Amino acid sequence: SCLMATEDAMANKKAEVVAFLKGYFKAVEWIELNKEAAVADLVAYCDESGKSITEDVAKIFLDAEDFYTMEESYQMMTDIAEGSDVCITEQRAADILDFFIQAGNYMEGDDELFKGHSTNEFMAAALGK
Repeated sequence: SCLMATEDAMANKKAEVVAFLKGYFKAVEWIELNKEAAVADLVAYCDESGKSITEDVAKIFLDAEDFYTMEESYQMMTDIAEGSDVCITEQRAADILDFFIQAGNYMEGDDELFKGHSTNEFMAAALGK
């Protein structure tokens, strides 16, 4: 998954976006260190959202999920993907979109709408870079 912000938030609420990122990655770190407690929280969240899951499914999901640190995420937004001219994060999004284009959910050319919208500005600020 990825994190997104509106153009308004990026232009006018930079401190809030940075604060959100810091809180988000603190939560991700907590999940990694507290998987058993996170299972119960995930089950409760899904129940509240109307998409109930069992504890067994929540465990499978949490074990399968790659939770990146803020530094790892920053690197993926900074490093250029192999054989590409865009960052790793943007290339991964393009690969997923290409799958959906091939599946008929999007049309050829829709991928152009998604290019150039990644920035590491807020992650850099959250990391103090």
